[in-house]
Amino acid sequence: MKRIVSAVVLALGILFTAPGLVDAQVGYFGQNKVQYRTFKFQVMKTAHFDVYYYPEEENAARMAGRMAERWYARFSTLLKHELKNRQSLILYGSGSQFRQTNVVEGDLGEGTGGVTEAYKRRIVLPFAGPIRSTDHVLGHEIVHAFQYDITNTSASGAANGSAGALSLPLWFIEGMAEYLSLGPDDPHTAMWMRESVRREKLPDIDHLDNPRYFPYRYGEALWAYIGGRYGDDMVGPLLRAAIGREGYKGAFQRVLGVTVTEVMGIGDIAPSLFGECPHQQGMHFCGAGHVWVELIDPDTRAPMQIEAGAVGEMVYTTLTREAMPIVRFLGGDIVRIEGTSCECGRTSYRQRVLGRREERTTQRVDARFVRRNSLSHQTNLT
Repeated sequence: MKRIVSAVVLALGILFTAPGLVDAQVGYFGQNKVQYRTFKFQVMKTAHFDVYYYPEEENAARMAGRMAERWYARFSTLLKHELKNRQSLILYGSGSQFRQTNVVEGDLGEGTGGVTEAYKRRIVLPFAGPIRSTDHVLGHEIVHAFQYDITNTSASGAANGSAGALSLPLWFIEGMAEYLSLGPDDPHTAMWMRESVRREKLPDIDHLDNPRYFPYRYGEALWAYIGGRYGDDMVGPLLRAAIGREGYKGAFQRVLGVTVTEVMGIGDIAPSLFGECPHQQGMHFCGAGHVWVELIDPDTRAPMQIEAGAVGEMVYTTLTREAMPIVRFLGGDIVRIEGTSCECGRTSYRQRVLGRREERTTQRVDARFVRRNSLSHQTNLT
């Protein structure tokens, strides 16, 4: 009986003290992650890096240090920037050991090849199978270190409203890192782009933040075009300009000297139906006489008046096609009508695409359709 009473008292003691222990563990950054072994890290210093490794990986760590310095020499020259502080590089011998790290919060999936975290700007990665893959991931993450440093990005700054590189689209950040670490001719990216063109699914720049377009591949393709057309010297100035008020569009216009205008066509209807003039006040409808356009409510399918401020889905009917006419084709684009006149003299209505029907929520906010991913957006620079 005495043993039973003692057991009950012990159980109650654990019950009442456990919440405090749980809270302490949850509040202690990274300590809830399962760690199967203790790593006895040592530090190897190179010219610009503090390389953290454990003794059994010393030879690989020396090789990684040489690769990191090679990347540093290239990026510091290309981006015309020297890192303000020494860069920490934490190495693990395998992917399973890498996923035990407490440097970053949360679980790391098997598809994560490396991380550059924003708190102390530390680079963490495992050694991949082939050395070429490790070299690529290392270069990719060092680009992120330069992006953070150039734009003065930090987690504390982001919390105070100064997000720096974290405010830029993933295709901009990740695409740049892929381009600078892989170069302009990557077979993997080329395969994605060929398939996009074949399926007539190649997006415009404004739609690249849609999760359906993988930011690494599409972003790299765009940066490869910019590098090939204007030169790699434009990469650094574009990064510095893009964190300003006007974002990447303003950066493209100021740094590259181009005017960013929108065009739009639908493969099933016509290759070119809308185009923006130099006044950049929305895309003019250019298919009058060939295509009849209607505006409907996406939820009720009720017809809507095409007038300034109206938001709805476009429906298309061909007028001059004889072999395969199309009647009331639902385009799936949610648009806002900007007006029916313009300083350029055109009188056709102007519109801007807000997104796709499948991307919106079922609610309207101030007559605007809100994308699902914009409600809980997370930026993960991996």
